[in-house]
Amino acid sequence: MERPRPGFGRALLAGVVAWVVFTLLLEMAPAMGLPKMNVPAMLGDMFGMNSLLVGWMMHFVIGVGLIILYAYVFADRFSGPAWLRGLQFAVLPWLVMMVMLAPMLGILDPMMSKMPPGFFLIHIGVMAPIGSLVVHLIYGAVGGAVYGYAGATRRAATA
Repeated sequence: MERPRPGFGRALLAGVVAWVVFTLLLEMAPAMGLPKMNVPAMLGDMFGMNSLLVGWMMHFVIGVGLIILYAYVFADRFSGPAWLRGLQFAVLPWLVMMVMLAPMLGILDPMMSKMPPGFFLIHIGVMAPIGSLVVHLIYGAVGGAVYGYAGATRRAATA
């Protein structure tokens, strides 16, 4: 018999909790020796929106939406404890961010508009991608742990 999947409310709660942890870690990054990663400001500057409020709303929607996507598409594709499945999933949004980040740096940061894509590590340093990976992994582990869906079937023990 398959275990019932937790509802949308549980996925939403997991997304909000993971987003709060993610945002706090981004804000604490400079205290840990990592470069400041102001994701809401970058999102607000995207496509000429230039609005911090829009950036914060996009940051929230993306953060919560990724955990909901995890809950309904990816949770039962991974094995292991809930936090480990979330950790495995977190690599996917990080890779998407790294693949999309380099071409968009000219839009996100006017100082980098003349720099060819791929050379952004000279400007932000190698620790920024590593730090963002760590933050994403913690985000995924927290989201997976709060959501907690195992995706495995349970069989009644027969004597």
